[in-house]
Amino acid sequence: MVPDCNKMPDDRVTLTRMNLNCGERYGNIYRPLYTPLFSNIHNLNPLNDISPDYYVDPVIENLRDYNDYIRQLELILDELHDIFKVVSPEEDNLKSFGNAIRNVLILSCTEVDSLMKAALLDGGFNEEQPTMNHYRHLIIPMNLSEYTLSFRNITGIGSRSPFGNWTPDDSSKSLIWYKAYNNVKHNRIKYFKEANLKNAINATLGFATMLIASFGYRNDIWKEKISRLIEIKKEPLWSLKDFYIPPTYGSNILYVKHPYIKSKWVEYQKEKNNKNKESQI
Repeated sequence: MVPDCNKMPDDRVTLTRMNLNCGERYGNIYRPLYTPLFSNIHNLNPLNDISPDYYVDPVIENLRDYNDYIRQLELILDELHDIFKVVSPEEDNLKSFGNAIRNVLILSCTEVDSLMKAALLDGGFNEEQPTMNHYRHLIIPMNLSEYTLSFRNITGIGSRSPFGNWTPDDSSKSLIWYKAYNNVKHNRIKYFKEANLKNAINATLGFATMLIASFGYRNDIWKEKISRLIEIKKEPLWSLKDFYIPPTYGSNILYVKHPYIKSKWVEYQKEKNNKNKESQI
């Protein structure tokens, strides 16, 4: 619990319950870390959104996986910038398509799949072969629509919100670049024009967004490898009750299921059971 000292008399405080206990975290879902800094800010209302200027990212537990993702993002960015040497990244050129662009689209979306599956499974949605219809349950827990990114030193295409139009009530139909990936992957000849520069750019920034929404970006690895190429223009705002609290002395981090994702798994199981009963009638 944290006190709400904003405009409170000296002899009274209001306690606000945090969403998680000390040392608890959601697996592969980012939240800022609570630090002693907040104990010294007496006009801070824990129910209001806090500026990212105060955010400190938790230590990344699985550095091996994180480094693998970072290396893959570096390789994709290298391929994309090689394409930019031939096809200038301007709005007029976003419909350009080709095999090199297709490769960037497929590689980026493959990594998006990997990150989404990890977050979904760790959150309590235990589908072995999840689809985009299942992945949409991550929109709210990860605040995916709140991220806006851009390429540094490239002004012709502006900033992008890869998940900006995606809603929890919709499936992959509203995520155009991911739908293009599925189309091109399964029928390259018919849908080859969808392997265009616009979809490849959005997919690459979608991969970067998922990486940030899973692990954060305030760390030396991101700063050294990626920050020179990608800029975070906008990110979710979190209230203090959303923050991860460090474990107490002598205890370890405990990963817990996300209540929203877990509830969607229960709903999914009920729907699946009902369909099975109907098919047997």
